[in-house]
Amino acid sequence: MNAEYLRSILFYEPDTGMFTWLIDNGKRCWKGRVAGSVNRLGYRIIRIDKKAYRGGRLAWLYMTGGWPKVYIDHINCIKDDDRWCNLREADEYQNIYNKGISIRNTSGFKGATFRYNVNKWEAAINLDGLYHTLGFYDTAEEAGEAYEKAAIKYHKEFARVR
Repeated sequence: MNAEYLRSILFYEPDTGMFTWLIDNGKRCWKGRVAGSVNRLGYRIIRIDKKAYRGGRLAWLYMTGGWPKVYIDHINCIKDDDRWCNLREADEYQNIYNKGISIRNTSGFKGATFRYNVNKWEAAINLDGLYHTLGFYDTAEEAGEAYEKAAIKYHKEFARVR
């Protein structure tokens, strides 16, 4: 798959992130119809020549003429929002840094975990796959603030604190 072939069969609208078929291509794909569907993980999947592609990766190919080096990160964390302004290349760690708070989080603050052995809130951050303790605090809010400052400093534009 290359950009020239992609552009010959699909039209990409950068302001909406939607792809539409330029050709009739089977029972569900006809000229003018929106391409793809959202899978159970939340990504738009478009099948081309019996192969499945994520919409964000196709948008990157369509706009730049080349495949992304590793990952495509959705800046706003909405996996099917393939608007051009919402996409950026990322390495594995940058992609992880931009994740929101885990559904298992009980503190309400990213990077804050209660440690029963010291009866304090620990602030910790992941830097290139390594866990770093930032300190122990009396409240989850204080630990969350410590994480937020560190995330902005180390994760830069990929920092997501909420």
